[in-house]
Amino acid sequence: MKSPVRLGDIKGETEKTLKAMKKKEFAIGPFTGEIYEGGGIKVFAIDNTVEIVEAETEKVIHHKKSYGEPLRTMKTLSGLTLIYSNFALDVVDNKVKKFVYFKKETI
Repeated sequence: MKSPVRLGDIKGETEKTLKAMKKKEFAIGPFTGEIYEGGGIKVFAIDNTVEIVEAETEKVIHHKKSYGEPLRTMKTLSGLTLIYSNFALDVVDNKVKKFVYFKKETI
């Protein structure tokens, strides 16, 4: 899955995309960050690095056919969250409501 906003350092095309979005700043201890919103997309950035991108959708997707078996499935109040290696799907009534993109960390 490819994120609509590139994860990682905010520079180049990512910087241009984020400037066109509504921005809210926050600080938690030594960390500073921003939450950007626009066009059905939310972006969470810490210390000038995009960490998480959330994109809304209303598509009926056969997630197992499209993406295979998830690494983990979590039941939520509204449905399921299917977790893959670098993204997650929020599923309600067999419709994907949100794609959540994150950077895969290797330990």
